[in-house]
Amino acid sequence: MIAGWDQERLAKATILVAGAGALGNEVLKNLALLGIGNLLIVDFDRVEISNLSRSVLFNECDIGRPKATTAARALERLSPEIRVRAIDGDLETDLGLGGIRECDLVLGCVDSIYARWALNRACQKAGKPWINAGINASVGEISLYVPGQGACYECGMTQQMWRQIHERRSCMLMSRRLPAATIPATTVIASMTAALQVNEALACLHGRSRLQSGEMVMVSLSPYSLSTCTMDAREDCLAHEDYSPSFFIDATPAEITGAELLGRIPGATSLQMDFDVLEGWLCSNCGPQFTVGRLSTTSASQIECPQCKAQRVPQLTHEISQSDRLANCSLEQLGIPARSILRLKTVSRTCYVELLTAKDAKEAKIAR
Repeated sequence: MIAGWDQERLAKATILVAGAGALGNEVLKNLALLGIGNLLIVDFDRVEISNLSRSVLFNECDIGRPKATTAARALERLSPEIRVRAIDGDLETDLGLGGIRECDLVLGCVDSIYARWALNRACQKAGKPWINAGINASVGEISLYVPGQGACYECGMTQQMWRQIHERRSCMLMSRRLPAATIPATTVIASMTAALQVNEALACLHGRSRLQSGEMVMVSLSPYSLSTCTMDAREDCLAHEDYSPSFFIDATPAEITGAELLGRIPGATSLQMDFDVLEGWLCSNCGPQFTVGRLSTTSASQIECPQCKAQRVPQLTHEISQSDRLANCSLEQLGIPARSILRLKTVSRTCYVELLTAKDAKEAKIAR
């Protein structure tokens, strides 16, 4: 009955919601009731008692359970006709770019600058628009970012924002154990901000968004106000990368090694990862100690040598060729998640390869 409303379009849409806290709860509830057909939820956190006063999808018996799967179950009860998938993991290390690429839109409901930075880079590479949202006790904000059409989130990052990222990460991007930051908020500001974010999502899905890429809308409760501002795109911004795949390989990261991947692509010389891989430690007393894993999942506390307690130096790489020791490791061991889009260097150019199993392909087709 609403002029210009296309319910069939909404039923076919796929939306990724990153973060299932207070804001994410309200966003997910709205999307489900509006009949968005396919939802993907990503959150690594668990339900705490403090979530209950501002999270419509959680109750007391959910305390200690993963937020993403708990929210997914609640949405299936709320709106049985929709299709909900959940990833109880980190959006940077557990969500492949292929999973983002199959979505029509991404909604960011995360609560840290680092998470927004990582989500922005992922959406830029996957070529998908995303709507960021954030709240505190009395102010909420949303902003739209469309790859290739103007400013991205990183274009507007200040020196203070970069400092906050480095407080959580060492100079080598290893995580530090710091007290969790508590952000006071009420369900009122979460509801208002989520309504603005979902309203903009509806406008995007219907092809009638009025926001420019990099434009921000702010709502304040005390005093009441609604304002907008637009940031300028930076030509030197490092986030403006496009990872459109030209090859597709039927394999999960656990099923294929780096060497096998390179062997399947004509002329491929190396796998170039956009993160550092830890290939070992060098202890001045005990010598080299071999290991493998993604550096960002390694705690800064692991610098200490378990044998002599001296500080070790991490041995890092982000490029693997056929002759490297790590070439025989599975992509999973290297820290590459499912549905990833990988950058490969060949003798003539750079190409991008998406890991897409038959099941993934079927699910992507259903979602579209």
